[in-house]
Amino acid sequence: MLHQRGWRGPQAKAPLRETLAAALLLAAGFRGDEPFCDPLCGSGTIAIEAAQIAMRRAPGTGRKFAFQKWPGFSARQWEHLISDARKQERPLPVLIEASDQDAGAVAAARENAARARVPIEVVQRRLADLPSDPGIGLLACNPPYGVRIGADVKRALRELDNAAKGRPRWRLAMVAGEAAAAGARELGLAPVLRTQNGGIPVEVLVSPRAGAGLKR
Repeated sequence: MLHQRGWRGPQAKAPLRETLAAALLLAAGFRGDEPFCDPLCGSGTIAIEAAQIAMRRAPGTGRKFAFQKWPGFSARQWEHLISDARKQERPLPVLIEASDQDAGAVAAARENAARARVPIEVVQRRLADLPSDPGIGLLACNPPYGVRIGADVKRALRELDNAAKGRPRWRLAMVAGEAAAAGARELGLAPVLRTQNGGIPVEVLVSPRAGAGLKR
């Protein structure tokens, strides 16, 4: 279970693997020096991964691994590696925000953020109420696929597109199931990775660059 970071507690109905969340962020060019927002945060996985990238925190430093029980494992060398990794960390330099309209998801995201020890801002609000922002940043999310959670995928993408108009210089990235991926391409997002999430085929899609906007 190398995708596990050691902080996950409460989960939303269709959780995203931590490694897939990190892949989404890196594919979008996120390095932790710009504001970030997940407006459909669920249990907070993407925002937490964004915070850890921004804080330069090595993944998995808060968990145990099976190889630590191997006969040749050197606890001293491992602690040295962990110590070196922690020396690279820094305080969170930018605003990392997560929001969801579901109160249960917001509570789960807050608990997971506390477990991960990342000072992200988690708020309850509808996607339509996402505040506008004239600066640059990254919007990244895992919208419903319409498989595990009954949802109007086209409506969700339309609402996401409308919300993104208030942040015209922000890039947009998402993990999308088949139906959502087709709609995302119509918005001008380009697929950069195809994989699976929980056995469901998905694509990672990103907008080309900051300031490019989406197709209208």
